[in-house]
Amino acid sequence: SDNGLSDDDFDQILTSSLVTNTTLLDLNLSGNNLSSSFIDATLERLRYSESHYGVAFLRIDGNTPLLSAPQKLQLGLVGRHARVLAVERLLKEKEQARLIYPDNDYSGTQKRISFVERPGNTMKYGNETVAGAGEEGSKIVDTEEESVYSHTELSLTSSVGRPIHSQSSSHENMITVLFSAPLVYFDQLDNPHPFKKLDFKMERELIWGCLKEASRDIELSFDNATSNRLLATITKRCGCLHYSGHGHEDALPFEDGSGGPNWLEIDKLKELIKGSLVGAPFKFVFVSACHSGLAGETFASVGVPHVVCCQQESELKDAAALTFTRQFYLALAVGRTVQAAFDQGCKAVRATPNLKDPEKEMEKFVLLPKDGNHDVPVFNARSVPEWPNRRLKETKSRSQRRLSRGTRSMYFGIARNSELSVRNMMQEDPSPTPPQFFLGREIDMYNVLLLILDRKLVRLLSEPGVGCSSLACALCHYINERRNTIDLIDKIIFVKAKQKRGGGRPGSLLDTFYDKLVEESLTRPLEGGDDVETMIFRCLKNVKALVVFDGTNYMGGNEEMQDFSLFLSDLFRETQNVRVLLTGQKSLGIASGEHQYHLGPLNFGNTVRLFANLCPHLHTPREREDLFNSIVIDWEKAPLSPTDRGLDRRTRHLFGLLGDGVPSRIEKAAYLISREDLRNLESTGNI
Repeated sequence: SDNGLSDDDFDQILTSSLVTNTTLLDLNLSGNNLSSSFIDATLERLRYSESHYGVAFLRIDGNTPLLSAPQKLQLGLVGRHARVLAVERLLKEKEQARLIYPDNDYSGTQKRISFVERPGNTMKYGNETVAGAGEEGSKIVDTEEESVYSHTELSLTSSVGRPIHSQSSSHENMITVLFSAPLVYFDQLDNPHPFKKLDFKMERELIWGCLKEASRDIELSFDNATSNRLLATITKRCGCLHYSGHGHEDALPFEDGSGGPNWLEIDKLKELIKGSLVGAPFKFVFVSACHSGLAGETFASVGVPHVVCCQQESELKDAAALTFTRQFYLALAVGRTVQAAFDQGCKAVRATPNLKDPEKEMEKFVLLPKDGNHDVPVFNARSVPEWPNRRLKETKSRSQRRLSRGTRSMYFGIARNSELSVRNMMQEDPSPTPPQFFLGREIDMYNVLLLILDRKLVRLLSEPGVGCSSLACALCHYINERRNTIDLIDKIIFVKAKQKRGGGRPGSLLDTFYDKLVEESLTRPLEGGDDVETMIFRCLKNVKALVVFDGTNYMGGNEEMQDFSLFLSDLFRETQNVRVLLTGQKSLGIASGEHQYHLGPLNFGNTVRLFANLCPHLHTPREREDLFNSIVIDWEKAPLSPTDRGLDRRTRHLFGLLGDGVPSRIEKAAYLISREDLRNLESTGNI
């Protein structure tokens, strides 16, 4: 305290350090010259911090300027939430110590614990009592043992003074799911090719639903499959690892953090696992990928006692993989042995309706090591009334009853943020949902993502109906599901420009933008005398945000476009980490560095796929596949666009019939075609 510090000295360092802090509990910043905007930004970041070991005592007394009443309120709420988590951690660590050091007497240590601060300002916490915002002298009192713990004793040490390093039962009852979905891969000439899209959302919800149905005290988290995240998972030594992604005979295609692949070869995978810690880091590994036999054998060779994978020479059908996964995890979670759960999954595949050759699909699943003892359970988890995390929800609900209506939203936000963190998502709704049959844009998404990560202003241009808005929405969702791996973006703000009727006043797009910031709890509603641009710059000053202005061609005239261009220039000057993506049909001509990307029509193969998916006369995947195979008879023509020179007369004619690769025209052609014309198209390639 009293260091004469201002936010210009260390704003970026302090803010980033606080939200990732795991050890510092008490920070005194009193008697300094921290600006109001810096304090607002710091409290806002702490409010959304997911750390369970954050600063529990933050003092900003005697600051110049003095804290406002809303700042004092938010400071108290942030500190109170951190202290509630500190109580939870202490209870958990005392239980861990009881398990690790059974000779010590820990009976009754969790029957009644109080978090004492100011007299008369407390919140109920089950059989515990948690105090509200307090000042110095805060401590935890174990009223059953009459023991007192100061806030300095909330560190990562057990109450008998010995560090807790052993793997606890809570870590054993933990599943980490690593998803790998790079957008493209490259051939020997460094040309990009799209990866087939995998339905990770369905698999994620399936595993989530299994644990919810099982109602066992099992922790579940999702992450992206990068080498760094795999190392982090190994270091945490969670009980079970589930990898889901594309398969390859010689490697697992991990992500590189920017939409491309990082081919983790089997030897490198083995080196990562063996070189990290002594002994096998997992009790169980599920490699949900085609051709994953060699990867599965690698995990088994380093001591993982139970590994489920696919035969090395086989490709898995999506339906079979999802069916097996659901029954396998449900049986495993309720305490069945690995062998019993594996057999249950195989039976489910054999009984799957509409699956071609289910017996063959069932035989593709392999349990390794082949000579291992799999008649043992993986989980030893107690039943819980509600999954997930009911205790935390009850704690928050009790806290909420003691808050005014105006401050409850913070606690609801924390609860939502906790589940989003588990799912590895930045936020709940980053943008409108892309069209159901959004396809064929993996290479474009990869190129635009690279530009966004490298430039502050990117303009996505296209002709009407090509799908700029759809691509922007799909890209927002892709980024949103990479909370732990895309470090340059923490927040996505999607602003949809509206077509003006009867003229519109300049600045209306900024009003829509500001309303979105209020909706995302990044700032407060405007009050009399507030300048909207100043308020935008203030709330985004230290936020790593991607702002998408969709449909800027709807802006009304040159004057508004010029005003908007000036606003963007000021935005980049007043903020540090904001990136902007614009979609539309024309450039704004911003001198400060607008990088353009032109989006073209779909290629021939994807044009036919989209037509088949949208055509109301085709009802099954088999019918759509038959149409595709009857039209795309030369695979060399599939990746060509309408303007490529390699098109023959037949392909060019079919392009014209099906909409010339423009999604809006393809949709129109699909809905207008008659059954008779569709039969002619399938049999003769003509209408």
